[in-house]
Amino acid sequence: MNAAMELEEPEYHQSALGVYLKCQIQYYFRYILGLTRPPGAALTIGKAVDAGATHNFRQKTESRQDLPVSDVLDAFSTEFDREAPGTDWDGESAGTLKDESAALMKLHHKIVAPRIQPVTMKEQFNLETNNGFSIGGEMDVTDEKDLIRDTKTSGKKYDDDFVAHSIQAAVYDTAFEEKKGRKAKGFVFDVMKKTKVPDYQEVAGVVSEHQRQLVLGAFTNMHENLKTGRFMPAAEGAWWCSNGWCGYWDICKGKKS
Repeated sequence: MNAAMELEEPEYHQSALGVYLKCQIQYYFRYILGLTRPPGAALTIGKAVDAGATHNFRQKTESRQDLPVSDVLDAFSTEFDREAPGTDWDGESAGTLKDESAALMKLHHKIVAPRIQPVTMKEQFNLETNNGFSIGGEMDVTDEKDLIRDTKTSGKKYDDDFVAHSIQAAVYDTAFEEKKGRKAKGFVFDVMKKTKVPDYQEVAGVVSEHQRQLVLGAFTNMHENLKTGRFMPAAEGAWWCSNGWCGYWDICKGKKS
């Protein structure tokens, strides 16, 4: 696929780089053509849990106290109900999934929130580079221990070394130093696991300078490649290149002539 482009100091985000590295054609559909697809259940659940945690932590920066769990669940429920009508539930019951996700929210409030004293919430950043683009984003939480934290929901366990391979962690670590004038002490994914019995996993690590440079290099390569207007499909056999995982399947490999 070829679509030559003129780029004037674009701002890229870590999520866009993640899409590009998986499938350049998916990037083309989403970020060049602007074609969106309904979010799946996982995304809606993640947004709702994050909304509940954010509602609590935002006031905790000043109060230093967690809200009652009922207040957090109200924020969770409001976000879930707002997103539900536009979500592709893939045959699953939205009501059942909401109940299961509420259990994750309660668990977060019980064992995760008390551990964290947030300093900043949803802090936006824009990192200038010398390569013709900037990198933008928003850090979920930074705390009194100079840790960057991000809440995730997942159906499975994260690898213990996930931080060391995370684009998001490398970008946010760079942004922390840019904003604060000092290096972060580490990065933590607070993973709420959607298992039969809801569970919590803390995945912590320290971002190396090598990791930061690798990610900057990936952004630079993407930027230069986008100028050519050429987009390659995902590697043959990639699990995400399938009808069940790619929202663009029907206009790409699954298109009926």
